[in-house]
Amino acid sequence: MARLNSKIEVLSPEEIEAIHEAAVNVVCKVGMMVGDEGILQLMKSYGCPVEDNIVKFPRDIVDSYLEDVWRSKENVSTGERFPGEDLQFFASGQAAYACDIETGQLRPSTSKDLADLGRVVDAIPGLRRSHPTFVPQDVPELTKDVHILAITAMSYSEVHGGTTSVYSSRSLPFLMEIGTIIRGSKEALRKKPCFQFGAYLASPFRLARDVVSISLEMMKLGLFGGIANMVVAGASAPITLAGTLVVQTAENIAAGIINKAMTGNIGGYGGGPLILDMRSGSPAEGAPESLLLRLATSQICEFYTGSRTTAIGGHVSAQFPGLQAGIERSIGILFGLLAGQRAFGAFGSLACGDVGSIVQLMIDLEIGECMRRLLRGITVTDETIAEEVIIRAGIGANFLGNPHTIRNIRKEIWFPELMDRRTVASFMRDPKTMLENAREKAIKLVKTAPNRSKLDETQIGEIKKVVERADREAAGD
Repeated sequence: MARLNSKIEVLSPEEIEAIHEAAVNVVCKVGMMVGDEGILQLMKSYGCPVEDNIVKFPRDIVDSYLEDVWRSKENVSTGERFPGEDLQFFASGQAAYACDIETGQLRPSTSKDLADLGRVVDAIPGLRRSHPTFVPQDVPELTKDVHILAITAMSYSEVHGGTTSVYSSRSLPFLMEIGTIIRGSKEALRKKPCFQFGAYLASPFRLARDVVSISLEMMKLGLFGGIANMVVAGASAPITLAGTLVVQTAENIAAGIINKAMTGNIGGYGGGPLILDMRSGSPAEGAPESLLLRLATSQICEFYTGSRTTAIGGHVSAQFPGLQAGIERSIGILFGLLAGQRAFGAFGSLACGDVGSIVQLMIDLEIGECMRRLLRGITVTDETIAEEVIIRAGIGANFLGNPHTIRNIRKEIWFPELMDRRTVASFMRDPKTMLENAREKAIKLVKTAPNRSKLDETQIGEIKKVVERADREAAGD
């Protein structure tokens, strides 16, 4: 059986090399602004000149770092370079707004939205979470991350590093307390974190003071996850897609050198590039140019690391469930699939992650299952070729009631749950749309999905006390 095993490419090897060479020159000539005196001194001792908070990267330092990168690439096994044969789906996003499942209107996200989502995700086999999706707006601003971790742990079966990002250094001690309660010890928490911090650059070429502050605290706890970036074509990078990839790559190299100086690790290559919509001034994750940038990022990632690990597909600009969201999601996932991507996030996420929707999550899963069937391809065996079945049936046969059909129907045919394949006459008698079906499914799951949290009553009580204390001490309530 031949699966969809081709890997589409948007850049030639020569074009990737040209982007790499330009990025190296940019790193050497531009440098990186760092908002922390300790890091500046560290980089100075590492051999990098420092001028007015700007770290310069001499060519020999860059070349030495790249030699480490190439050596690390050689250790990547062949199996890691090729996609698997199944798909994984993740609900994600950090939405301040929710699309209400009853009214379809946008409103601020709540703690209930987050708790409901945990139960819903647990009720759907194979679906997982990689980020909160909803950031509750009915809790104190400075302890939102604490509430997210607590609510998720009390309403969902799996707590992992992507459960929440650290939003404030003031909340970090409370996150550690809750994580220790969940894992049982600080050592267990370090081995299996319950939260993360992405030290995102303020592109282009700036590592801000507050980001460094939290990064250093995370390092002390053994939980530092490295430096990341998200460049925006037309805003923090040139409007040309190739120029945006140069900025992204230059930042990755500079961040990798800093990361190596701080931790001894070379880091990796990544990014979530997108374009700025020139009409609205908003980031446009659902744009074809953003998809091209992420397809290219995946290729460049393979150039540096030996594997394509960058997320492609699933990102949309649409603010509501509906036609635009379905088009953007389907195109993104399909191209990601063809590029070798097998894990897809942003399910249930709209408007570049600013809106969460359980209704959209239902639609996204339907799209995902359709893609899973495409990936499975065509099975060619004696049973599926059905030569003898065809001969016995003969001229003018109807295969609907044939035992061969009954044996193979569920192996061969994907049955959608929300899409409508009825005849026009049947539809006219009961004209329900896919969106209405998705809403009904979402409402039913929210009402009936059980709570599968693995915490006991003692742990829940301890976590609630930590949250109350965090609201008093960190949020000032």
